[in-house]
Amino acid sequence: VAAGKTEAVVSIAQVGTGETKVYVSATEAGKQESDRLEVTVAAEAKTAKVAASDVVAVNNAGSADTFTVKAAVGTIVKVYDLETAGKVLGTATVAAGKTEAVVSIAQVGTAETKVYVSATETGKLESDRLEVTLAAEGKTDKVATGNITVANNVGKADTITVPAAVGAVVKVYDAATAGKLLGSAAVATGKTEGIVSISQLGVDATKVYVSVTETGKQESEREEVAVAAEAVTIAPAESAITIVNNAGKADTITVTDVVAGDIVKIFRTGTTTVIGSAIIAAGKLEATISIAQLGVDASSVDVTITSKDKRESTKTTKSYDAEA
Repeated sequence: VAAGKTEAVVSIAQVGTGETKVYVSATEAGKQESDRLEVTVAAEAKTAKVAASDVVAVNNAGSADTFTVKAAVGTIVKVYDLETAGKVLGTATVAAGKTEAVVSIAQVGTAETKVYVSATETGKLESDRLEVTLAAEGKTDKVATGNITVANNVGKADTITVPAAVGAVVKVYDAATAGKLLGSAAVATGKTEGIVSISQLGVDATKVYVSVTETGKQESEREEVAVAAEAVTIAPAESAITIVNNAGKADTITVTDVVAGDIVKIFRTGTTTVIGSAIIAAGKLEATISIAQLGVDASSVDVTITSKDKRESTKTTKSYDAEA
């Protein structure tokens, strides 16, 4: 007992965690040591087991899984893989001014599983572990075919438009399983759909497979989507083609039943050689193409039309008379 004090404080590193007994004596100056007094030391206080209602477990897909546990400031929360012993999967401490700790674990697993949660309050032993069922990762619902819009464009990128929540990722594959990823797009803030742009799906009818992955969920199953062939311009009728084989001046070929923006091409029959062409001007319904010389004898030419956003038509063969 120090000068000016009325008591002595004996500090012992560790008497034990359980209830025990110790024996205390005192030796005054000039006197013998006293008999020992039996003193019962209570067991160390143990933190109460966490209540199931105070735990929120979220099994995320594509990001860390989280366990949010309500507890007092300074409390250490631990998540284990087993009810006893086992491995600590993650830990967190309730910060000053907070009422909960959030334990973040990179990945507990995709399927439903169980973990075990404990709390250790300041100055107390760790609590018994609470068994917590972690639900399987959520899976995004399969998108309905009727909600998907496919545009198999001519001369520009093809597009696949899929309605989905903000942040969802839309993917387009060439096969029902595995296969090649043809393109993907995320639904931007303020938008209600993802538009996947693919340089070229092909000119013919085909199929693609579309999936959606919402934030915090697994990718949906793939939905088979039919892609129509690129649109083809209707070939000109033979009756819509008029050829005048002039002598001594340019020959003319007039094509009717066309609309503004159509491209008309004239070929030597049976070849890919273009001998004349024209673009239908605004407000016009026909094109007259002037050709320096078709030839003096009777023969024929092939004619095609290419309308906006469509492939070139098949060739229509038109015969013409010899020069008069």
